[in-house]
Amino acid sequence: MIIENVMTDASIGIIGTGKMATGLGTCFACGGLPLCIGSRDPGKAQQFADGLKKLAVERGVDFSSLSIVGGSVESVLQQCRVIVLAIPARITNQKGEVIDGVIDFLARHDDLICGQNKILVDITYYGRGNFGTPTPPEPFLSGIEYHASQFDDSAFLAKGGSTQWVCGFKSVGWTSMRDGKKQGIEIAGDEEAKEVLGVMISKAGFKPLDCGSVKDAGKAEPGGPQRKPHPEASV
Repeated sequence: MIIENVMTDASIGIIGTGKMATGLGTCFACGGLPLCIGSRDPGKAQQFADGLKKLAVERGVDFSSLSIVGGSVESVLQQCRVIVLAIPARITNQKGEVIDGVIDFLARHDDLICGQNKILVDITYYGRGNFGTPTPPEPFLSGIEYHASQFDDSAFLAKGGSTQWVCGFKSVGWTSMRDGKKQGIEIAGDEEAKEVLGVMISKAGFKPLDCGSVKDAGKAEPGGPQRKPHPEASV
C-alpha cells in the first residue's frame, strides 16, 4: 500500500536544478510522476519546474496530467517523502575546502529529515579516477554507504533510525534520461527504498536492475574498487 501511496498521492522531491535534475525530472515527468523541485532560490526552482513541464509536453505528455512545481529546499523536504539528492558530489565550503555535497546537505537539513521516514535517492557520481579523492574516504566502497553511515537516522545503521537509502542513475548520462534513451538502471539500497525507486524507474520506461543492499552498492559505483556492472547494464 505504501508503494502505491508514494506513487499516486505524493510528489517526488528533487533537490537541485542542474543537468542530472533535468534528466531525471524529464524522465519522471514523462512517466506521469508528480514532482516538486527544491532550490535555495524558490523562483529559480519554479522556473526550472516550468522548463521540465515544457520538455515533457514536447515529448507528448498530457499537460493537464502534469504536476510539477518549484519551491524552497525546506518546503520540498517538508512535503515529500521521496527525495532525490541531485546535488554536487563535491562542493567548496567557505574555508576553500573541498567537501562532500551530500554530507553538507544532511548536516544543514537533518532537522527536516530525521524521524520522518524519508527515502533518500543518492545519485552522486565521483567520476573515474576521482573516487575517494577526497570523498568517499576509505574504507567506504560506495557513496551511499558513506552517506548512510554518516547520518545517524539511517535505518542502515540498525539503531532505530527511519531514513532509508537507495542509489541509482550512476552510470547513465543526463542527456540519455532527458531524451528517453531507455536502458537498465542499476540500483542498490534498503529494500523498501529499492522497491519505490524501482517503480519510479519503471513508470519512466526504464528498467530497474537490483544490485543488492547498501553494503553491496560498491558494485554499482563507477570508479569504485568493487565495481561490477550488472549483466543488463549498458556500460
